[in-house]
Amino acid sequence: MIMVSPPDQGITEVEGKLIISNSVFNTLIVYDIAKDSLYQVNYENKLTKSGKTGQYVTEVDSEKDFYRAMSEIGQEINFRNPIWDSKNQRYYRFSYETLPKANIQDEEEKEKSNVYLTILDKDFKVLGETLVKELQSSPTIHFVKDGKIWMYENVDDELGFVRMGID
Repeated sequence: MIMVSPPDQGITEVEGKLIISNSVFNTLIVYDIAKDSLYQVNYENKLTKSGKTGQYVTEVDSEKDFYRAMSEIGQEINFRNPIWDSKNQRYYRFSYETLPKANIQDEEEKEKSNVYLTILDKDFKVLGETLVKELQSSPTIHFVKDGKIWMYENVDDELGFVRMGID
C-alpha cells in the first residue's frame, strides 16, 4: 500500500495578479499579468517560523509510522493561502501549528491547533500578526466579505459561519 501526503498549494487571483502559495513556507510568488513579470515575496513572521525544517523521514514501514510522521510535520508551522480584503486593501493569511493528539490514529479526536493571523498590506508588507486564541483549528475554507473574514463551520451537519472582524 502507498500513502502520500503532499503539502497544500494554491493560486489566488487578486486585481490582475496571481499569488502562488504553499503550506510549507510563508514565501509567496506573484505573477503580475499586465506586466508579464514574476517575483518572489519574502516576509518575516515574529510569532512563528517562516517555514518548515524539512527534516523528515521519507519512507516508513507501517501505517502507524506514517501517521506519526504526518503528526510531526503538522506540528511545525503550516500556511494557508492569503485572502484579499478589497474594502480594507489588505491580505489576511492564517498559519497554524497542530497540537499533538493523545492517539494519532484516532479519527474521532478532533485536531487542535495554535492558529495565527498575519495581515499584509497590498505590497505584502506585514502590518501585524496575532495568535487567534478563539480558534481551536485552522479554517480550511474562508473568504472576506464586507471587511470581515468568514469561515465555514459545521454545526450539527448544517452549514454555519464564523465571522471575524479585524480592528
